[in-house]
Amino acid sequence: MSSLFFPTKERDDLERSFIRQLIYSCGESVDAITISIESTFLLPYFLNVIQIEAAMIGNIFFIKQFWDGITDPLIGILSDRTRTRIGRKRPWILFSILPLFIFWSLLWFNPTFIKSIPSMIGYVSIVLFIYSLCKTLYLIPYQALFLDQATSTKQKSKLATYYSAAYVISFAVSTYIWASALDFFQSLGISEDYSYFINGLIFITIASIIEFIVGITCYELKDAPKPKSTETTLRNIKKSFKELFNLISFPPYILIILFIFFLQGSVQFNYNLTVLWSDYIVFIPSKNIILIEQIAKIFSVLIIGGTSYFIGNYKTLIIFLILHSFGLAYKFTLSSENELYTIYIALFINGLFSAVITVIPTSLLAESVNLFQLKYDYHVEGIAYSIRALSLKVGFAFAQLIVTYSLDITGYTPPDSTKSSSSSSSEVHQLNESTLFIIRFLSTFGIIIAYFIAAILITIYTLYVKYRCKDLTSISEQNQDDKSNYSDEEYNKNTNEEDEQSRLIEKHI
Repeated sequence: MSSLFFPTKERDDLERSFIRQLIYSCGESVDAITISIESTFLLPYFLNVIQIEAAMIGNIFFIKQFWDGITDPLIGILSDRTRTRIGRKRPWILFSILPLFIFWSLLWFNPTFIKSIPSMIGYVSIVLFIYSLCKTLYLIPYQALFLDQATSTKQKSKLATYYSAAYVISFAVSTYIWASALDFFQSLGISEDYSYFINGLIFITIASIIEFIVGITCYELKDAPKPKSTETTLRNIKKSFKELFNLISFPPYILIILFIFFLQGSVQFNYNLTVLWSDYIVFIPSKNIILIEQIAKIFSVLIIGGTSYFIGNYKTLIIFLILHSFGLAYKFTLSSENELYTIYIALFINGLFSAVITVIPTSLLAESVNLFQLKYDYHVEGIAYSIRALSLKVGFAFAQLIVTYSLDITGYTPPDSTKSSSSSSSEVHQLNESTLFIIRFLSTFGIIIAYFIAAILITIYTLYVKYRCKDLTSISEQNQDDKSNYSDEEYNKNTNEEDEQSRLIEKHI
């Protein structure tokens, strides 16, 4: 039973344990469910249902990043220093379930009793900020456990493929069912705002169940470093800030963080504008576009995961970024005048290349954190993944800011929410040419520009690791060889001896 629930006492053979890797990977579904719906439907919800101005929405998302800039590293530091009977990260995962459920639900609740615009903006901001904190309580400890699940680069690439597959499948299913459910509820005569709220309750219930299962069954290594009993709180704080400073000044890590930032911005351009592009450019239901792209992305995860396993992360990344850029350039030319099958084929081909921004960064981030820990000899998984989460959120907000301000400047006006869905279809022809162009440009060439910058950053990273981190990479390979030579019994025996020595030292002090 102890090997099934809260498995910290025994070291599973993770290289051959498909079940353990599958359990861990399913945890990414929680992030996929929430981020897919946030990134695709939250902007239209704020614009068309709550009816907040586009520029103000961009300001809210941008300001939220200052809040996340405080909470994300703080949660990372605290989770690194948590010591409980069931592990370091698991208590945070389990604790986050209830508050995440509550504030996600409130995010999709339209308080019609609030009449003034400033009060509505205040409500939305407070709920969004607290929801972001609740999600951080889960996401950073969960993602920090990635390093406990595999050792070698190839094993991490393999796990990253499972992890990304869970993300992509959950993303595809969530976005399609959410859009379909909205249409279904509204066909029953339920108002648009209550349709969003009911959807929110259904999806967060599913996410909470997954979160609970992962929290009690995912693997966490027992051999985490223990704090010395003589260390004071002030000394711990100073040590944490020293670790944080060393981490953000470590070139391989910071290059990967910047790389992730630009990739996330490119992703957000696409997700933010999917609904607008489908409604105003090609006149196809957005749920159909989302479904086609995400089905293609499932195949993409398998193709890219297999390719990176054989030819390496860097070559795979550059090849697929170039292919996806050509596909996006063709997407720019699409309109309602094209045949329907031509649009669907183009979207499917684009989707086949798109998972490169999901699979590769996960493996590269784990590699950079491993190099840092070899150099400085202390564990910073929580801090490292908190900064990664912050870079994702900043990339998300920066893209939101560009999109919302661009729509505001070009004169975007939301459809009249008092009209029926059939009568509001005539509104699509009222967008001016400037707005239509910005929707086209940001959803295609905006992504290509972000890809170009990301390609430069990953090239610098690869060269730096190859020529400046030779010693660290050789140590990492040697450690992997040493671990592979241990049997489970030998590993447990050595670990128990080290624990006993630590207890004797602490008792003597």
